[in-house]
Amino acid sequence: MADAGAPVPSAPPPADGSSDASAADNGAIKKSPSMLSRYSTRSTAAAFNHGLSRRRTEAAGLFTLWSAFVLIEGLIRFVRSDATRDLLPDGRPSDVIPPLLPFLGGLFEVIFGFTGLVVGIIELAFASGGIFATICFLIIQVPLSWFTFIVYVFMIPAYRWRLDLVTVVAGTTLSVSRTHGLIAMGVVTSVAFCAALQGGQFVFALRLLAYQAQQAQERPSAALTTALTHARPRAIFWCALFTLGGASTLAAGAVLADALGSGRVDAPAFYAFPPHVGVYPVMTAVTGGVMTVYGLASVAAAAGVGALVGPTVHALPLVFALMFVNFALVQVASIGSPAAEVANLPGRLAFAAAMHTGLTLVSVVIGPYFVVRVGKEADPGGAPPVVAAA
Repeated sequence: MADAGAPVPSAPPPADGSSDASAADNGAIKKSPSMLSRYSTRSTAAAFNHGLSRRRTEAAGLFTLWSAFVLIEGLIRFVRSDATRDLLPDGRPSDVIPPLLPFLGGLFEVIFGFTGLVVGIIELAFASGGIFATICFLIIQVPLSWFTFIVYVFMIPAYRWRLDLVTVVAGTTLSVSRTHGLIAMGVVTSVAFCAALQGGQFVFALRLLAYQAQQAQERPSAALTTALTHARPRAIFWCALFTLGGASTLAAGAVLADALGSGRVDAPAFYAFPPHVGVYPVMTAVTGGVMTVYGLASVAAAAGVGALVGPTVHALPLVFALMFVNFALVQVASIGSPAAEVANLPGRLAFAAAMHTGLTLVSVVIGPYFVVRVGKEADPGGAPPVVAAA
């Protein structure tokens, strides 16, 4: 039996004469290729989940912002619909829209705006909104938003169109054809603005739902996968729609300037072909021209002209500032308050200014947002990439 006090013989040195000191230094453990592969996979998965959480928060933030603007617009429309009056009056003229329709449109917009805001805030504050809540919102939003969109963007102007009216602005008579043309230009601009607002709320809710499904380790459906991809066609669509709104604004301003002159419309007169409201026809035309040029540049950037992506993003604040001044600030504030001639005009103008602020912001932002997203969308498959073993 070996002596307990005898020294234990050391292991023989490697056959090639090299030392294993580097492996034993500081207790380091020599990793096998399979261990390195598992470590790399875990690191990649952690980075993937971190990026997914960031993108989910981004989608939730944009969804919440859009929902807040929807709620503001809905409240304005609901209050203006005057629920205290008879919503189904007897003997209503055929060329006057039933008061019930604007009332329901405003009420529905309040509902899906408020619901979206609550879902978004819970998601942002607690990261626990959950897939079910987002799905419930989408089920509510789709039919109600379409009803509101059709009533306010198409039906109300259509009733004005049926009047075959001759508009008098500042003592100048606008013919029926010009009046109808200005109403039509207002409809086109409203389509661009309201689609960006209500459609944008839907788009960001769908993106949020897709990210929620990914983090829940569920395989997204084809529709949800599409919501996280195809950034280029989305960018082209929204930028083209904005360009169309700019062209209609330019046309409306040109018609008004031709009929009323290039100066200020004499107070207390003003023109009102929503959202084109104000006293400076040339300002309307200039704003429309800038919107059109910016929209065309954005479409080109979305289509792949990389040199225009940076200028598109950098010019966005300036374009928004001009639109805000035209649609919500100077034009509206310069109308004045001829309350004796137009009942409750100051209140109506305040409503218009508040509503147009949100509309102009979302319409100018959504297109460039997707321009930037082109080429930056993550793999929507829901699982981190697997690193093959060496």
